[in-house]
Amino acid sequence: MSVIVPIYNAERWLPDSFHSWASQTYANIEWVLVDDGSSDKSAELCQAWCAEDTTCRHLFRKKNGGASSARNYGLKQAVGQYVAFWDADDTQDPEMVEAMVASITSENADVVICALRRLEVNGREHHLYGCIPHSSSSESALEEWLGGKCSTGPYSKLIARRLLVENGIEFEEGVINEDVLWTAEVIGASSSIYFLGVPLYTYTARPGSITVSFGPQVLDVLSNCKKLTSYVNDVFPCCNRVCKAYCAQECWGIALASARGNNRRRYPAIYSTFRQELKRQKNVLPPAIGLKEQLLRILYWTGLYQIIKK
Repeated sequence: MSVIVPIYNAERWLPDSFHSWASQTYANIEWVLVDDGSSDKSAELCQAWCAEDTTCRHLFRKKNGGASSARNYGLKQAVGQYVAFWDADDTQDPEMVEAMVASITSENADVVICALRRLEVNGREHHLYGCIPHSSSSESALEEWLGGKCSTGPYSKLIARRLLVENGIEFEEGVINEDVLWTAEVIGASSSIYFLGVPLYTYTARPGSITVSFGPQVLDVLSNCKKLTSYVNDVFPCCNRVCKAYCAQECWGIALASARGNNRRRYPAIYSTFRQELKRQKNVLPPAIGLKEQLLRILYWTGLYQIIKK
């Protein structure tokens, strides 16, 4: 199997990543590291790590094009029967690859999805997407994912490489939130998906990362939701309802972020766009769960949230 890792200015985290990768109990791993035009010492560190075992560790260097570009490039270089896409600043349980390869073969699945750990910068850890292990058809798995029962992140998945190659599935380049449509296409092309339900991958929420920063790029979320809706309408029309709810929830998250003081002052057009979109989707937005979420909805719609978060 092949592990594909896009590398961009990850010098700070690579030592921990190298230790995590080298600790994998599964022996037959091809490491495909793609340096995406780093300006720090990431490439040099990766070169040294790969030099320790040139039979299975490979470094490729390219001009900067973003994580999607690096993953797509890496997929073209990979030769493993199965592929995984990891991030350079995360860590994995030593048995992650072994457990996922065992599951994908024993269950005769096209895709295996594990649960996650989210590590906050303060050290607090959260387990996400745990479940009883089970197999699902593509339609059922799509509904489970859209219903929030598994991660969108590519790092939670082990995939048969032929599935991606034969169906021409790649990450859209030049946008954020690109793994939404990618995940839908991967699930949609699969005959069987196995949910392992065990947290084997740990990612850290870092200030300034692409998943927590705010700017004009968040408009990609709205664009990707429209692409997702179109895909589901065409391929899985029975999942339209849960897809609309998923997209409304995505818009709610950006709408709330856009209402915060600095964000609203710097990007008033984004605030207006998502507020209007949320009004349009208000009837399909999933009900607020818990007192905190209920209060946030009230504060947002009455305009008090915008005042409090000035």
